[in-house]
Amino acid sequence: MAARAEGKRKKKMYVPLSVKPSDLAAAPNGARLYSILLSTPLKPAEETMLEPFPAEITQSDPQLVYYRDSAVLLSPYHVWNRLPTSKCQAIGWSPSQEWTPPVGLVEISHWGNVQITEQYKLKHGGAQHKGVFSRLEYQSRPSISGVSSFKNLLARFPPRVHSVYYRDEIGNISSSHLRSDSHKSELEIEPRYPLFGGWHCTFTIGYGLPLQDFLFESDDGRRYMNLTFGCPLLNTVVDDLTIKVVLPEGSTSPQAVVPFLTEQYLETSYSYLDVVGRTTVVLKKKNVVGEHNVPFQVYYEFNPIFMLAEPLMLISAVFLFFVACIAYLHIDLSIGK
Repeated sequence: MAARAEGKRKKKMYVPLSVKPSDLAAAPNGARLYSILLSTPLKPAEETMLEPFPAEITQSDPQLVYYRDSAVLLSPYHVWNRLPTSKCQAIGWSPSQEWTPPVGLVEISHWGNVQITEQYKLKHGGAQHKGVFSRLEYQSRPSISGVSSFKNLLARFPPRVHSVYYRDEIGNISSSHLRSDSHKSELEIEPRYPLFGGWHCTFTIGYGLPLQDFLFESDDGRRYMNLTFGCPLLNTVVDDLTIKVVLPEGSTSPQAVVPFLTEQYLETSYSYLDVVGRTTVVLKKKNVVGEHNVPFQVYYEFNPIFMLAEPLMLISAVFLFFVACIAYLHIDLSIGK
């Protein structure tokens, strides 16, 4: 595969592109996937094949899109005739979801829990809403009024999830439903208000997982956390995803093993009763889709003696407090004559 470029005297020449087998999981029907590095990056307008049509709609208008693509069919087989037809029709489109870089925070505690906190900012990327919003019309005719609005999301978690919450800046959002079984847990959430084109909302999802289901010990004595990369919300595309894995205080030699290319670096996080801080492994990746939801591992070394640091700190603080109280009660602070 090659890209066309202009040479000397405007002579056309072809520059070979870098083609490598993809590291993603096996493709369906035995197909093989390849990663192609373009010589020049695509512009934002060149990546968009679907555009809202029209650009603005009212509350009751359906969402349609304008589809742009090549009229020539690309086929791996020899084709004798390629005759594109001129017939076309409007295409219905479900509400588009645009995500401002979400951040997933994974906190590992060797006392038996893995706490995960995910912060999102969701924007309706469809046709812009024009006019006023009528709550009465929206609730009286839900199948007609607000047909282009965004109503709910479905998040899929591992089994045995607990302490699930869904909230925003105002407080807890009660419009959520959790379903769990022995294989998976699903959380169906609804925004605090329906989202029309151009509207956005922010929310936070948090939940806990049992440590024994995700923390293991390797043959060389290191511990490793086995988690799933990506976004738990189904049918979403994330432009820029950040995952922070906060290791227990005292952890050393962290190493993240991800089956595809990611940006990785270390930072230090501080929490309650921390002295030297917790080593945090930060993973970043752009253009995250459902195929990236695969397991990854974070290896690290940990001395169990560090588990006693915080309890000893609390015991020492309580002991010193009572010693100070006893000393205060037995000291005579009166001024003698």
